[in-house]
Amino acid sequence: MRRVLFAIGGAIGVIVLIAAGVVGYAYFNLNSIIEANRARLLARLSDAIGRPVEAAGIKASFGRGISIEVTRVKIDDDDAFSQLPFVEADEVFLKVEFIPLLYRDLEVTDLILSQPHIRIIRDEAGALNFTTIAKKRGAEEGLKRKRSGGSWFGGGLGSSSEANGTPARGGVSIKTFTIEDGRIVYADKQSGGAPVTVNAVNVKVEDFSLTAPFDIAIDAAVFGDSRNLQVSGTAGPIVQDGAIDVGAIAVAFNAMIGPLTLSQIRSVPDLAKAVPPALSLSDEVQLKVKLSGTIDAISFDASSDLTANRVTFAPNFDKPPGTALIVSASGTRAGARLIVQQADLTLANLAAKVTDISTADGKLSARVDSNQFDIGPLAGMIAPAQRYNPGGSAEIHARVGIVEKRPQIDGTVRLANVNLAVPGGKSPPVSAINGTIHVAGNSATLGPIYFRIGSGRAQLEATVDSIQPLHAAYRLSVDKITLAEVMPSRQNAGGENLRQAAANGIVSKNGEALSGSIKLAVGSGMVANVPFTALALDASYGGDRVEVNSLKIGAFEGSIGTAGVTTIGPDPTFDFNVNAQNINLQEALAAQHAKAANTIRGSLTGSIQIAGRGKGMYQVRPTLRGSGQARMDNGKLVGVNVVAQALRKIDNIPEIGALVPAGVVANHPELFRSPDTDIQEASLTFQIAGPRIISHDIVVQSTDYSIFGDGWFDLDKNLDLTAKIKMSQAFSSELVGAKHNVVYLTNQNGEVVIPLRVSGQLPHPAVVPDVAVIAQRAATHAVQGKLGELLQKNGVGGILKKNGLGGLLGGSW
Repeated sequence: MRRVLFAIGGAIGVIVLIAAGVVGYAYFNLNSIIEANRARLLARLSDAIGRPVEAAGIKASFGRGISIEVTRVKIDDDDAFSQLPFVEADEVFLKVEFIPLLYRDLEVTDLILSQPHIRIIRDEAGALNFTTIAKKRGAEEGLKRKRSGGSWFGGGLGSSSEANGTPARGGVSIKTFTIEDGRIVYADKQSGGAPVTVNAVNVKVEDFSLTAPFDIAIDAAVFGDSRNLQVSGTAGPIVQDGAIDVGAIAVAFNAMIGPLTLSQIRSVPDLAKAVPPALSLSDEVQLKVKLSGTIDAISFDASSDLTANRVTFAPNFDKPPGTALIVSASGTRAGARLIVQQADLTLANLAAKVTDISTADGKLSARVDSNQFDIGPLAGMIAPAQRYNPGGSAEIHARVGIVEKRPQIDGTVRLANVNLAVPGGKSPPVSAINGTIHVAGNSATLGPIYFRIGSGRAQLEATVDSIQPLHAAYRLSVDKITLAEVMPSRQNAGGENLRQAAANGIVSKNGEALSGSIKLAVGSGMVANVPFTALALDASYGGDRVEVNSLKIGAFEGSIGTAGVTTIGPDPTFDFNVNAQNINLQEALAAQHAKAANTIRGSLTGSIQIAGRGKGMYQVRPTLRGSGQARMDNGKLVGVNVVAQALRKIDNIPEIGALVPAGVVANHPELFRSPDTDIQEASLTFQIAGPRIISHDIVVQSTDYSIFGDGWFDLDKNLDLTAKIKMSQAFSSELVGAKHNVVYLTNQNGEVVIPLRVSGQLPHPAVVPDVAVIAQRAATHAVQGKLGELLQKNGVGGILKKNGLGGLLGGSW
């Protein structure tokens, strides 16, 4: 558009010059025109401008002045540009004051071109077709003009003006010059594209002079029939030192361009290259321009108000209509080089001044200084920022640029009370962000930046070695993190929190994959209903894989250590080794809302390797696999007394009857009257298969007995065990002393052994002694006793008396 305007301005100046030439030749040779033929006059005019000039008729008449009417005027173009006419006009009319002619002054009161058709061409080298007018006449004609004191168009046309601006003797002046309903076609062969047509061109020039500035007003319809170009101001002088140098013509214009649509602007090849394809405007735009200087070295001030427009830059920017967007720029154009010295941008409440703009080596860069602006209204127009609902204010002082299609910043961004919300959250968990970000090219330094995470106070420092691709080291400290404030999914997870948290590590991003490492230390807190102290985490992550090198926490009166790997995503997996020391089982089970918390007491030490996959416990439980070992000290089964139930149920045993006499029960109230099973120590190794834990070496130790088990139990407190109760030697001796035949149930060490089966669900499983086995053993021992008496009479009684038949046969019970 700039080139179009300059071309139009230059062409109009040339048309004025040509019209003045017609006037000069017509009036200084008036008698010749009247007496001679038209061809000779047109030939002289053609020779003057270096191009053929034709006219259908030339008429002169006298009144208060002299009027001349030239019809069907045609001026040919330079053959190097086109074979079509440069200018065609239906009528050229001028009115000349008579008295000044007596003094060889040409004072034109009116010069009118009616419906001219002008063709402007820019060739592949960038030259314009009207710049060659009169140049082909060569140096000899220029010298001839100087010798005669004249100019291109005869006597006096190049004479200088007086100091007061009035024409000198032998000079030419035009009071009013008008173009009515003209048409200009501009073809740019250098840029390519379809020709641009400017219709309804109206030009009015006041006090025209070739050698002095004059006033000019232009309006026209560009790209259509609606008027969308208005220009007013001053131009000239056109002739200096007897010649025309288009680039040296001085201008001072105010212009209004528009309303224009974006598609109309893109129809100009030079402008189309400057308009990004992703930009769209909902309505027409207008541009105010102020120009001053010369055609070849011109200064400009331009501005446009797009507040009423919806402006989008797909896919990330969308300004709604009614939001302020005002753009202005000032600069210079020298030759083919455009220099924007300053641009001002108002967007919502952002006011930015852009200076020191450079496009050297194809790289765009500029200095940007902004006011302290509200982030919220701007973020509402930027799609990636909308989901975080930011608020607060910021201020930018930096040099920004585009290098290899990547944005670069060198300066500072100051943040004041900035808030961010996690997507889906109801309140901003990250708020009151205050601090400065220093950016230098593709690197940056953050902080210290102070902010709040929910209700906690935090401080962040970071060194970004590379912004794209991202690679940064950071240090973060927070006095308290309430997880429900940061993660909406944890709203109903209880009072989860981290206190006195400090983290440092590295984060990087290549494409969409995020990776890094973290070392985290937390003084205390609670996560997943696990209250803890002294948490220490060393982990790394990459893509959907998280590797926990070490996680140690103090919890449930003991400590837990973990290492392993987990993956996140639609099908998460985990594989961990867990070591526990002195864990209070009741607290641990209660923290997980396990029903077994009401049943089991004790201090647990052990290790487990466990793996699984899925989301949520119900998906995970069927996939569980692993193994481990555990030991429990000072334990108790609450609400179930396995041994007492088993012993009381042993009755009607052959040769024995009831196993435990009432006297023995009375002597051991802690065993027979307690509702619980006391455990001094319990141990096992186990395998995990789904929700079931299987063990073949369960050992439970108590004061009066030991229990040995083989079977399984699961996470729903179901169990199925075969077991045997082995009474202590002291308790066994007491039973034998109270009822001698109990000796039939003893092993070789004199310990009473009771087989039983435990099945059902805690806390009230079925504890069933294997009475059939017990009765068989008792009967066997009874037979052994009778046989012993017979053998004693035969000389082996000593052996049987000492060991019984079982000892003789090597029995194990």
